Amino acid sequence: MCRSRAEDRIYEYIFCLLVVSIPVIGQAMIANQGIGAEKIHMGMWICILLGTFLFVGDILMASRGEREEKILRWILLLGCIMRIGYTFYNGVFSRVHDVWYYDDYTQNSKASYLMWLIERGKLPDTYEGQLYHQPFSYLFTAGVCKILQLMTYDRNIYFVGSIGGKLGSCIASCMTMLFSLKLCKELKMKQESKILVMWFVAFLPGMYLAAGRIGEDAFSCLFAVMEIYTALKWYHNSNIRNTIYTAIAFGFGLQTNLSCILPMGLLVILVLEKMVGDHDAIKKYIGQTAIFAGIAAPLGLWFYIRNAIRFGIPFTYINKQEIGNMLWTGDYSLRERFAPINWENLIASPYANVYEDYNLFTYFLKSEIFGEFSFEMGKVIPYTLLIINLLMTIFLIAFMFRWITKREKEHDEWALMGMFAFYLLFICYSYYKEPFGCSMDARYFLIVPILKVVLLGKLSESLNLALAAGKGYAALMKAAMLLFGTASIVMFCSIS
Repeated sequence: MCRSRAEDRIYEYIFCLLVVSIPVIGQAMIANQGIGAEKIHMGMWICILLGTFLFVGDILMASRGEREEKILRWILLLGCIMRIGYTFYNGVFSRVHDVWYYDDYTQNSKASYLMWLIERGKLPDTYEGQLYHQPFSYLFTAGVCKILQLMTYDRNIYFVGSIGGKLGSCIASCMTMLFSLKLCKELKMKQESKILVMWFVAFLPGMYLAAGRIGEDAFSCLFAVMEIYTALKWYHNSNIRNTIYTAIAFGFGLQTNLSCILPMGLLVILVLEKMVGDHDAIKKYIGQTAIFAGIAAPLGLWFYIRNAIRFGIPFTYINKQEIGNMLWTGDYSLRERFAPINWENLIASPYANVYEDYNLFTYFLKSEIFGEFSFEMGKVIPYTLLIINLLMTIFLIAFMFRWITKREKEHDEWALMGMFAFYLLFICYSYYKEPFGCSMDARYFLIVPILKVVLLGKLSESLNLALAAGKGYAALMKAAMLLFGTASIVMFCSIS
């Protein structure tokens, strides 16, 4: 039986409340009780095992009409357990980027950025190092740390900053799952396709790795999903409320990371399409565009304008790397760097090596799963995850070529396809302009694996595969996703 929209909203509000409160309260309890990483790790093991048993039992007992909704609900729950659990047991300086020290402002690191906000109550006085980054993720995390400080016995700000710095990313990563599901619903995807998408998003290791570190990566992914969702929602129902939602999403997105401007291309096309297709309502769309600009521009651009006035740096400023350093890949040819797949490298190791690898697509495929990190857990689990990710990519490419030859194409399919292609082109351009190992990392564009699986689900519905092929594909994807989730859980419980 389908739930009403009002019931959906109630579940969403409860989900948001729990996602915001549980990480903060849990981290405060762990800090106050002095619970070590080993006990937390064991607790997460128990939570995952118990959750899995309850999940299977609940699904088996559910009626046919309720089963798929319950599966989606349990997927959200298990995904949150993994993100929150990893955040709790992962070390402060384990699998992080550019964090360094919390008690040394001269490092100009991401930790320094957070401590400027917590201790001094203002943005950094310089843009050097990591301090040029857009502030929303740090402002949000600083607010969470202030709340955490009130709940812990040890009020030392460096201690609070170190244990609380990850909580903002954890909350953002959990919220990404909710908005991925809302995107699927907005695209009117079938229940089986929604389950495929949410299973992949919930259990993708790159997602919970991002949840357990300070920085803007998890927030950038969240706002990119929100921007695409709100843009399509506005297109389907162009009212003032949806205009305001879209403006807020884009405003906070730009305040989080410059890459969040990319979905603006989709929004501009959708607005122009509305104006061209409905001349009688053109004044309405011009008015809504003005409302959008009036909200999104101040929210999104104030920090860029501040830095341009105060430091004289352009809106597109990034911290430049030194040519020829350990991460430099510019000595390799364009063919070597942009060839579709380096099979020798793919077979040699399931993990990306930021100092040695140079092929963009191979590196990106690996870092979607593991980031820039490697793990001591044998080869079966990592290769299982990598092969399934590769299999999904191959299916998507095949479906895209098949879709191109299709006569009738849905508008939303065009939108998703264009957005996916735009991101890929931008990633290629970025690596061309900045030929360094870290430029290939999927952590900057965690929206891409989400778009990949959403597009895969949408195209598989649209292409009307022959009966045998459709059943074969569905069975294969169910088996692959079950294996992917199992391998991801084993990885989650193995790493420390």
